[in-house]
Amino acid sequence: MAYININGLRESLLSSYGRMLLNEETEYIAQILKHQRHIKDYTLQETSDGICCVSYLSKLENLNVPVINDDFLPLLCERLDIDRDLSKSFIKEDVLLKAFKAYFTHHYDRLKEIYDELDAPCFSAASGIITCFYLLSHNDYKGVKEIFSSLDVIKNAMKFIEGTLFVYAISEYSIKLNNYNEAYSFIKNLDEIVIRDSYLNCAICENNIKIAFHLRNEIRFMYFYNQLKNINFLGFPNDHNLIIEAMYNTFIASNFSAMINDNYDRIDYDLIDEEVDDIKYYALLSKIEANILDLDCLKKLFDNFIKNEKYLSKIPKYLALLAYIAYLVNESHYYNVLFDLNKLNNVNNVDLIDNRFINFVLLYASSLDNEEFVEFTKETLINRMDFEQNFIYTPIYKECYENALLVMNKYRDVCLLEKSLKSSNNIKDRRIYSINI
Repeated sequence: MAYININGLRESLLSSYGRMLLNEETEYIAQILKHQRHIKDYTLQETSDGICCVSYLSKLENLNVPVINDDFLPLLCERLDIDRDLSKSFIKEDVLLKAFKAYFTHHYDRLKEIYDELDAPCFSAASGIITCFYLLSHNDYKGVKEIFSSLDVIKNAMKFIEGTLFVYAISEYSIKLNNYNEAYSFIKNLDEIVIRDSYLNCAICENNIKIAFHLRNEIRFMYFYNQLKNINFLGFPNDHNLIIEAMYNTFIASNFSAMINDNYDRIDYDLIDEEVDDIKYYALLSKIEANILDLDCLKKLFDNFIKNEKYLSKIPKYLALLAYIAYLVNESHYYNVLFDLNKLNNVNNVDLIDNRFINFVLLYASSLDNEEFVEFTKETLINRMDFEQNFIYTPIYKECYENALLVMNKYRDVCLLEKSLKSSNNIKDRRIYSINI
C-alpha cells in the first residue's frame, strides 16, 4: 500500500500508548500543523523561518515538547492559513468511539449523523477516521484511500485510540478488497497491545479471524477465535458471532463432519436477515467442506442450491459456491448447469473476485489447450494472488496452474511459482482432470 508507510507504525502506536496522559490539545495541534504543512508542501525550514527553530517545529509535530510556546503558535497558524481558534477542530474521544461503534454494528444512519455533524475547519486524525468509516459504509474505496494518505502524514501525532482505529480501518478496507495479505501486514501491528475498549477489542479479534481464515493460517485463526471467546463481551453483535462460528465450522469441517452436518441441519436459514447473508454463505461453505469427499452429498447440495432460489439471491457469491461444487464433483452435467446459470450473472466491481472464479472453473472444464489455460490463469489470476486472496479460490488456482505446468513439463515455472507466492496451501483430494462441456 504505497499511500501508507507501514514502517514505524507499531512504534507510533507504542509511543502513543506511553503518552496517554499528555494534554490532548497538544496532540490535536501537532496533527493540524503537520497536515496543513503537508497540504501546502512547505518544508520545516519554510514553515519555521523567522518564527522558531526547525528543531522545535519538528519536535512539536512529533510531540516531543512538553509545552507548546504560546508565542510561536499564532505565527505558525498564520503562516499555514489555519484558524487561530484551534479548539473548533477538536473532536472528543467519545465521539470518535461512537462513530466506530455505529460502523461496527451497522447503524449507518447514526454514523451519517455523526459524519454530518463534523464541522471542524481543520483536518485531524479523529475527523479523518470518522470520514473513513462513513466512506467504508458506502464502499467508496477511492475516497478512503485519499483519507488514508492524509492520516499517514500525521500518524506519529495520533492518540493511542486514534492510531488503533486507524489500523482497524486499514484492515477493514483491505478485507473489503479481499487483500488479506495487506490486511495482515497492518493488523499484526496491534498484536499483544492491550486495548481496553471492549467493542474495539472484539472488532480487531474479528478481523484477525477473517484474515487468518482466508490465508488459511490455522494457528492464528484459533488464537484469535479463542481470544474472542475469552473476552465474552455481551455487546458483540449476534450476526457477527454467527459468521465467526460458521467460519470456525468451515475450518474444522474435515475433522468433525458429523457435527458440522448436524449444526447445519438445525439452523433455519429462512429466519436470517438477507442483509447478513454471510451467515448463510459460510454455513453452506462449512457444509461443503464437511462433505468434500462425499460426491453424492455434494450433488444433492448442488441440486438444492438450484431449487432454492434464495441461495442465489446474491448471484455471484452463491454461484461461485456452485462452481466450487461443480469443480469437486467434476462431471459435465454440473458444469453445463453452471454455464447456463452464468449467462444470467450480473457482473459488478464488488463481485469481480467471484466472477473470476466462476469463469476460471468453466474454462478449466472446457479447455483442451493447456497453453491457453496456463496463459489465462497466469495473467488473470496468479498475478493477482499477492493482493487478492480467498479461502476457496486461491488454493484451487494454484493447484490447477501447477498441474497444467507439470503436464507441459515446465518444472522451472513450478519452482518459481512456489517462491513467488507468500503462502502456499494445497487442497487435498481435489480432481485435476478437465471435462469438456
